[in-house]
Amino acid sequence: MDPFWRGAGFGGIPAAVMNVSSPFAGAEQCENVLRRAARKVVRLGESEIVKRMRRDWDARALENAKYYVNCQRWEQGDDEFNDSAPDILARVRRDYPLLPPVAAKERRFLELGCGIGRLMLSLAGDCGEIHGVDVSPEMIRLGKERLAAVTHARFHLSHGSTLSQFEDASFDLVYSFAVFQHIPDRDLVFGYLDESFRILKPGGLIVAQLNGAPPAEDRLDTWVGVWLPEETLFSYAIDRGWRVLSSEGARTQYLWLTMKKPDIRADRNSIGPDVTVKAILGAQRERERLYHRGWAGWLRGDSRARLAGRFLQLD
Repeated sequence: MDPFWRGAGFGGIPAAVMNVSSPFAGAEQCENVLRRAARKVVRLGESEIVKRMRRDWDARALENAKYYVNCQRWEQGDDEFNDSAPDILARVRRDYPLLPPVAAKERRFLELGCGIGRLMLSLAGDCGEIHGVDVSPEMIRLGKERLAAVTHARFHLSHGSTLSQFEDASFDLVYSFAVFQHIPDRDLVFGYLDESFRILKPGGLIVAQLNGAPPAEDRLDTWVGVWLPEETLFSYAIDRGWRVLSSEGARTQYLWLTMKKPDIRADRNSIGPDVTVKAILGAQRERERLYHRGWAGWLRGDSRARLAGRFLQLD
């Protein structure tokens, strides 16, 4: 049987279908949810989902690319658009000290879902080479035009969840914002995370924003995508060998997750992955215990649960 973080439900199913009674459902309950939901949801093959994503995002790019990247105002000038993400840039840069200590000019960055290069334009100054992938050829075309003067910026069209155009262990940092929340299939999301692990150098990081809250709308499409609870992401990370460094914004639309591809040689004398797993699972059990004392009790104890392992700083 696949791990419980895989499959159609618990992140790939609208909340009205899921009907999970506890926000901290265990693996057994998740398996039951998946089995029930699988009978209710018709899933498309990956190629058909990617075709739909490409079609819809091309249409959005042609209609108003800046608005669909930064949903603030319909009319946005270049300066307003380029300066519209200071908090996002600060969140990505906050994790730079966790990267292996090399000169900035030697680092290679990759953005998943780069759109027309809003974040790439600013982060290009932090590395020697920056790449972006996107499902939309029209977004890629506009991005190349906008960043034509940034000679070390490269745009690539994605093919499903594979990043086959990139070699193993070739990037220092992979980052993503407001992308996974629009993908209507959780296997595609996990596919991108798997590929990120492959292309990251040992010690490299992924800094990604995901949707950790059940959707308000009872639908799945290329705008309202899957939601992924923190516990599901932790289970995925443990299964795949990631080291979770931090998680914040659990059960919100803006769940930020930082994970590290372990460097066996550098980590030999530091806290090992087994300790990471124990800390994460210990935090989950603490949150479940507090939940069963009552919702108000859980809210009062949430900070304690966070200290128990949600914000793991292991290096």
